Amino acid sequence: MDRLGWAAGLSLAPHGLKIGIRTSDLAGLEVLRHVITSLGYQPTVLDEVHLLYSLRIGNPAKRGRRHFHLLYMGAAQLARSLDLDEVVAILTDSLRQMLQIQANGGHVKEPHRDDGTL
Repeated sequence: MDRLGWAAGLSLAPHGLKIGIRTSDLAGLEVLRHVITSLGYQPTVLDEVHLLYSLRIGNPAKRGRRHFHLLYMGAAQLARSLDLDEVVAILTDSLRQMLQIQANGGHVKEPHRDDGTL
């Protein structure tokens, strides 16, 4: 996952939960900023995070090829779609759920792969 090349990212830390969201494309930075502020939070700078989302923006494809937009939470793929709005909606819903769990005193953990590793 780290070898995919990440251009930028933002983070937030509501209710003590440190969340990072990175993107493969600088244009995705404004998308991430909008998602965070639409949830009522402001981006911040963090050295470490508890939960990492990765948004891979599919570049325009050459004729006959498709480049999907991908969303991961940790190593778990949450979305794969040609429609960026659909992927952003899934990111927003996932963030809303994680924030709700944390706000209610729950503990949010990054999902593991099937082999038990992150």
